[in-house]
Amino acid sequence: MDINVLRNQLNKYKNSEVSRDELIEWAYEVLNSMIQSREVLTLKGIFTYPFISKISVNKKSWESIKDTTINDYISILNGEKDFNYLFVTRLDEEKWTKQLAVIKKIMDDYIINNCLSEKEHDYLMDFVEREQGFELKTISDLVMSNIINYIDCLPINIHDELELSSLYVQDEITNSVEYIKLINNMIKVYCGKSDLCVSINYSKFGNTLTLNTLQS
Repeated sequence: MDINVLRNQLNKYKNSEVSRDELIEWAYEVLNSMIQSREVLTLKGIFTYPFISKISVNKKSWESIKDTTINDYISILNGEKDFNYLFVTRLDEEKWTKQLAVIKKIMDDYIINNCLSEKEHDYLMDFVEREQGFELKTISDLVMSNIINYIDCLPINIHDELELSSLYVQDEITNSVEYIKLINNMIKVYCGKSDLCVSINYSKFGNTLTLNTLQS
């Protein structure tokens, strides 16, 4: 299911090629299929969710969805009208790995020691080099990509670098702590132990997706 299929179906309704009941039934079946197959959490399918979920209402409630609303949906999908949609979800709880456990321990130790050992530093850099560059297909993939990017951007304090000025070191530690919070929170999200806030933005410049954790 992608935006082009949805747009075509809405245009068919607008041109009276499908009836109102047929459109509702179609959207209802599509939404159920997306939820059961978890396609709703693919990067391809998620951009259709805000519209499919609204159209697939009980037929008795259809009057709340006007023809002008369908026209608005078409304009949004065509990039003629800006629209933002926000929802909260939780990923499947099957992704906790030994690798992530090691990374979380390194992050926790960093908070305590304010630095990394060379072994820890090398482990993180090996992880980034090994894991980055894969094709993004799902929300889970995007969360993992965020984890990799946050680690790659982490201001690294290796133990023998702490002889630098205290002001510089303190600034580096402060920045590091913020990144570590993001990394740990995203690991919890990836493993299905924390909720994820998904923000979808539609505009003439293209559709974008932003992920945020609900933990500080």
